[in-house]
Amino acid sequence: MKFDPMTGEPINEEAQGTPEVTETPVAPENPANQVVESVKSWISTMSTKQWFLPAMIGGGVGVIAIIAVVVAIVGGAFMSPVQKVTYAAGNTFKEAGILGDVFSSTMTAVANSKSTTYFMLGIEGQEMEMEVRNAGKDKQVWVKADITNYPELEGTLTLNKNELQAQAPILGDYVFFYDYTKEADGFIFENVDDEIVEALNKMLAQAYSGKTDDSKALKEMAKALQEWMDDIEIEEVEKDEFEINGRDVNCVGYEIVIDEDMIKEYMEIVCDAMVEYMEEQGLDEMEGYDDAIFDEAFEDMFDEIEGMPEMTFTVYVDSNMLAAIVIEAEDSDGKVKILFEGGDYRAQNITVKVDGQKVLQIKGERDGNEETAELIIYSGDEKITMMEYEYDKKSGDFEFAVLDYYGDAGLLLEGTIVANGNGVEITDGELNIDNMSADFAFSCKKGAKIEKLSGERFDLGNADEDDLEELVEDLQDELKDFMPSYGYPEVDYDDWY
Repeated sequence: MKFDPMTGEPINEEAQGTPEVTETPVAPENPANQVVESVKSWISTMSTKQWFLPAMIGGGVGVIAIIAVVVAIVGGAFMSPVQKVTYAAGNTFKEAGILGDVFSSTMTAVANSKSTTYFMLGIEGQEMEMEVRNAGKDKQVWVKADITNYPELEGTLTLNKNELQAQAPILGDYVFFYDYTKEADGFIFENVDDEIVEALNKMLAQAYSGKTDDSKALKEMAKALQEWMDDIEIEEVEKDEFEINGRDVNCVGYEIVIDEDMIKEYMEIVCDAMVEYMEEQGLDEMEGYDDAIFDEAFEDMFDEIEGMPEMTFTVYVDSNMLAAIVIEAEDSDGKVKILFEGGDYRAQNITVKVDGQKVLQIKGERDGNEETAELIIYSGDEKITMMEYEYDKKSGDFEFAVLDYYGDAGLLLEGTIVANGNGVEITDGELNIDNMSADFAFSCKKGAKIEKLSGERFDLGNADEDDLEELVEDLQDELKDFMPSYGYPEVDYDDWY
């Protein structure tokens, strides 16, 4: 018997060939939801309340959510008790394909230095641009919009050691600034609570320094979560056999049991920490704030997991990488299996099965500088390709498509990626969604140049009422001169105030 070199599954040679099509298939209203029909029947045996159903099938991508949740649990929550498991999880997802490696190495280099990030989106001759400049501590954001039948709009926002500054040519040569290191006693701040001003100043100072404040609430939450993690028991179980790279492998298993009380305890720790953090930052003084909103939100979550059966996650490891994750519910004979079938790297091909039936598959392939991948869902005997991806490292060309039931691209993203030690850039970008087409460009590169804002400075923090009235009169004149030049009727700005 031959095996598929990519998935490792047996090839049925007699069944190969092109099946005869007798009629055009009719797309269901939401074909993605068919993927989890077998999941529904498995879930219904676990609990009369079916608490798990929304998480499993929400939006037709519940099975993908399972993968994300389990990987998060395995990859981050059990550092001390199961170093082998966490090490395996890290190794499994360390390599993310050619494009993933390109972005990871490049963005890591850029993140550790001064950088400039640029984005452009153009639709039918209309264009919007934004550039974020990080010069270490000084930061600057520049935006520009060129929209049909509207005047060109441009603005710059700068954060330096003492001030937040803003300038827009449409408002003349004014440089509006707020000094967050000094007391503000102007007209604008007369009716603003001191706690809110203090919170604003702290936020700006943290944004400038790039350092977060040492929060007692967050430290206590981290300590409580670590204690919660340490209480989770993980046991080694008997080996089981899984197919990896086309061969059967005996893999060591580690069993993790999660129940309703453990999830509730975790949520209570997070909820209490959020309330304490808001109070610590003075945000509880803001108008409309009510810490009951957190209690209500978490109470809703508690209701959703009420009656949740005990869940067992068994993680199987081979060669210091994940081989499989098996999920079982108490009082249920059903199983969900996430199988890491390997390829050029372990996570290149992944299959999800429910009660032995394949429901989702990620299939990847690499050929020299080129790589492809697709996401496939299964509904009974029907196979539906939902996403496709192609990338050529040599040319930089890439294409990502989300497909409909008939295989047509409902969303298509394509362009050329150039990456090196100085950053990454996407050129000739095109986005197509149904009948809408847009051009885009993106870059993130090392180095940043902060543009100095020059003009008449206006102190927003200390301006009195007379200063503000004079400002409004000047802005009226600026806008009166500006707006008619674009074919707009004159406006009586006195009605504005």
